[in-house]
Amino acid sequence: QVGLIQNLWANGRRNALTPLRCWKSAGRWFYVLSHKVCQAVRDLEVRRAVARNPKTPLDLLAQLAEDKKIRVRWGVASNPNTPLNILTRLAEDEDSYVRRDVASNPKTPLDLLNQLVEDEDSDVRLAVLSNPNLPLDVLAQLAEDKKIRVRWRVASNPNTPLDLLAQLVEDEDSDVRLAVARNPKTPLDLLAQLVEDEDSDVRLAVASNPKTPLDLLAQLAKDSDRNVILSLSLNDNLSKELIRNLADIRSLDPVTQIEVLNRLVLHPNADLEFKDTLLYREFNLSF
Repeated sequence: QVGLIQNLWANGRRNALTPLRCWKSAGRWFYVLSHKVCQAVRDLEVRRAVARNPKTPLDLLAQLAEDKKIRVRWGVASNPNTPLNILTRLAEDEDSYVRRDVASNPKTPLDLLNQLVEDEDSDVRLAVLSNPNLPLDVLAQLAEDKKIRVRWRVASNPNTPLDLLAQLVEDEDSDVRLAVARNPKTPLDLLAQLVEDEDSDVRLAVASNPKTPLDLLAQLAKDSDRNVILSLSLNDNLSKELIRNLADIRSLDPVTQIEVLNRLVLHPNADLEFKDTLLYREFNLSF
């Protein structure tokens, strides 16, 4: 057995070494291997590799699509050369991960995507979102999904059209609205709406968005939430005037005020006069 182990290890077959039972004797470990299990592992890995290979013949893919091992069917479902009839069959597979791989397969046609967008498993519906051929009507359907994380993914997608972002900015869940606030494609009118959001995390996301214009940044400078002000102080688009205004906020607690001043003195738009004033006057707050 030792010779078998050394031979397998030397030939790169480490995955074939499946310890079933081990014990310690005289300071050395001995592994009891089942040759049948090792062979099964090797066979499974081979079938998985063949199932994923884009050059695998279609008749062999058809056989592997019926494999009892889920991981083999995963490979067929994700293979870009799997034909339509096999993808159609796998789109109804009992295992959700197989259906997920069909949903993300770039060769999956529109009618199957429309079927999978109704799948009971949210992971499958999320996989539809990752399909490069996702049509807008399916994306619109996912924007109304009952699961928050699905709507969140739509709101985060830079390819989501503006009308859907306008819909999601009204979402009842703050995490979805936060995703809209962070989306680089969110237009200014929607950012202006999010500046007044009731959730401070959403306003914080607007404060850190590099696209937020100066007038909205100035509005956020009046926010009562300390974290919004802290996030705002890191925005590279602050003007010199707004930097001074943030430095003059006296409603903050001392610890937050010192942190804001520390950030402002290092801000790329802070001028030398402001830095000198801050270092020699305001910075005395830290002592």
